[in-house]
Amino acid sequence: MGKYILGIKDTSIKGDTNDVVYVMSQLNLSVLEYSLFHRYKEQEIWTIRRRRQLMSLLEDKEIKINSIFMSLMNKEEFNLFSTDNITYLKIKDIIIRMIDISAEIGTKRIILPVFYDKLSYSEGLQLFIERISEIGEYAHKTNLEMLFENQINSEINKRLIEKINLNNIKICFDIGNVYFFCNNICREFNVIKNYIGEIHLKDFPFDIDIGAGEIQFWNIIQEIFRFKHDIPLIIEKNFKQYENIEEFKKVVKNIFVMLEKINPPNY
Repeated sequence: MGKYILGIKDTSIKGDTNDVVYVMSQLNLSVLEYSLFHRYKEQEIWTIRRRRQLMSLLEDKEIKINSIFMSLMNKEEFNLFSTDNITYLKIKDIIIRMIDISAEIGTKRIILPVFYDKLSYSEGLQLFIERISEIGEYAHKTNLEMLFENQINSEINKRLIEKINLNNIKICFDIGNVYFFCNNICREFNVIKNYIGEIHLKDFPFDIDIGAGEIQFWNIIQEIFRFKHDIPLIIEKNFKQYENIEEFKKVVKNIFVMLEKINPPNY
């Protein structure tokens, strides 16, 4: 993999964690984004015994969990920005637990899929600042980065981070989301590039393989590596998960070809 940090989000591959790990090992991908679903207590990461089994499986294939994606927050009953305090406290407790687990397993990032329409309004933005600040301060004690996925324009993302004013609060820059919301990906990247902790590689429409849709990835990859070449790049496919490993190999090969064409600066 060389100097690039390239991995995959587990929900992009059809099957369970064993299937994901097998595919990753076949393609020499060593960075995993682990998704915590609505049925979180049934997942490997939740109990000590199953967590040890998971880490043993990953270590055997030399795979690391780069980040934990809080997918369950897409459910209304786990809405971090709910005006119902019971709902807020429930998801807050789960995130705090994940912060503790992250410290245990060596994961450095937790990603929140947090944006929805109400955050476009001033009262929603203020609630975001208050709650992310509270959780972010706890994460800061364990040197954990808290990322939120961008779904509103980058000026709003930047203003939120600056108002929170914690150096461990960053952005997960989802290329597919940016294209869907505002189209001009390179411009959006440059607005918040100093705050980006991870990048999701996703084409548009969202079920299309990377490089087969509307997004001009070559220009974007160049822009990213003009800035910094060690931001983790995580492959994501929201629909029509990869079932055929040979098809996925072609996608990964195309990404590597793009990366190897770039000569990033020395840091």
